[in-house]
Amino acid sequence: MENQKLQVQKNLKTSLRLLDQTECVGEIKKSIVLVMERLNMEIKNIDNVSHDIAKEFYYANIMQITVALRNGSLGHYGSTYRLNTQELCIWIRKYLLDNKKVLL
Repeated sequence: MENQKLQVQKNLKTSLRLLDQTECVGEIKKSIVLVMERLNMEIKNIDNVSHDIAKEFYYANIMQITVALRNGSLGHYGSTYRLNTQELCIWIRKYLLDNKKVLL
């Protein structure tokens, strides 16, 4: 009986974590679409890019990622000549680094 309760709790935690991750990826996709609109540039396979960003920045919350992408698309981190996963990750890292003391 106790093992069943532990398994149910574990399954619930796993389900909640997957739900959070799915919601996070969806929000990242929305932010990337806005970035593409602002810069009049496209990214190939937005699904993979969103998943990569969610995995790479698992420790950041969605608001941090969204603000970083917004800032980058508005030129806070310099001019963008090619929009790709690497550029987006650079923006997010720069934002997190610049706000490290504030975020702790």
